[in-house]
Amino acid sequence: MTIGYISLMEGFPWGGSEELWYKAALYALEQNQSVCFSSKYWGDATAPKINNLIKKGAKAFFRGQIPQKDAFRTRLIRRTLDVVGIKRPEKLDDWNWIRVNKPDVVCINMGGPYDVIRRNDLMTVLLEDEIPYVLIQQFNFEHHILRDTQRKRARELFYAAQKVFFVAKRNWKVTERTIAKRLLNGVQISNPVNLESTDAVKYPVVVEDYHLAVVARLDVSFKGHDILLELLSMPKWRNLNWKLNLYGEGPDRKYIEELILFYNLNEKVFLHGNKSNIREIWEENHILFLPSYAEGTPLSLIEAMVCARTAIVTNVGGNADLVEDCANGFVANFPNVESLDRAFTIAWEQRENWSLIGAKARKGVIEKINFQSHIELYEAIKSYKN
Repeated sequence: MTIGYISLMEGFPWGGSEELWYKAALYALEQNQSVCFSSKYWGDATAPKINNLIKKGAKAFFRGQIPQKDAFRTRLIRRTLDVVGIKRPEKLDDWNWIRVNKPDVVCINMGGPYDVIRRNDLMTVLLEDEIPYVLIQQFNFEHHILRDTQRKRARELFYAAQKVFFVAKRNWKVTERTIAKRLLNGVQISNPVNLESTDAVKYPVVVEDYHLAVVARLDVSFKGHDILLELLSMPKWRNLNWKLNLYGEGPDRKYIEELILFYNLNEKVFLHGNKSNIREIWEENHILFLPSYAEGTPLSLIEAMVCARTAIVTNVGGNADLVEDCANGFVANFPNVESLDRAFTIAWEQRENWSLIGAKARKGVIEKINFQSHIELYEAIKSYKN
């Protein structure tokens, strides 16, 4: 059996929303299945896990142009790709590899909720060739209106899929509202955690300050760093004993740095970049703060809860599926300063109990999350073979 995977994530070389398809592909290779995949070409920034798939025997088909800085470099890159067996699709047809390799099933990982309908060439291959495919929707906007032609196209795409996997039940319902149709082929699935151990992490001693952590891509339009910094600049908060640690990289790092200076928070807020060992984050921090404008179900939230940390989240995506307000965490009803202020006020009043609340969060997430979801995805894909 040959399984094809398509990652339509193109904003960054890697992210938490890539873990599910990656681990399913890796597992397929371990089961002696043939695997081919398509992802954006990132050159020297290619994620190690992409290279690992190639090393394990998967065929890679990169989309996008090879850098043309100079002829020697270009020839060297092309020669290297040829040596490791990477095929380079024709410039005008990023999807010809599907017709050539004829995968039995194709699994498409979507960062945005309607990525595929904006790729007419991909939809044409899938529908005209009647290739069985499944979709993974990793994210959705709370309020997104499609034009009539787009809505019709989205229905066609979702209806023809063997299954549509949603990482949040709420995103499933929002999608149905957006296309004005029920998706009876929808399935909720968990993203796998990126932890070497799923044991609890000992709660750090509070020496002087409580350490708040935002573990998220530095992408303000989605992750809401801006409203959190505005909140913490308020007189009622700025002089209390807390520190805010930001983990991650992204396009808005400079903007966030400017906001930190603008709000005079440079002695309270610190950027740490990416950190590969998630458990080390929770050895140093007491609570997760996610002021997101939109989400799927954040991997950082699942991981924090597994490590026995509670969280303050906005009520978007799958956050409220895992966090019950004032029980195992704290929920802001809306992604705005006023709602965050309410949630943080309630949380701060209970700061001496964060350790106990974190233990409840851990118990709840372990009951709800499938830690072998990549195997669940693989088994589902395998069952749709022609």
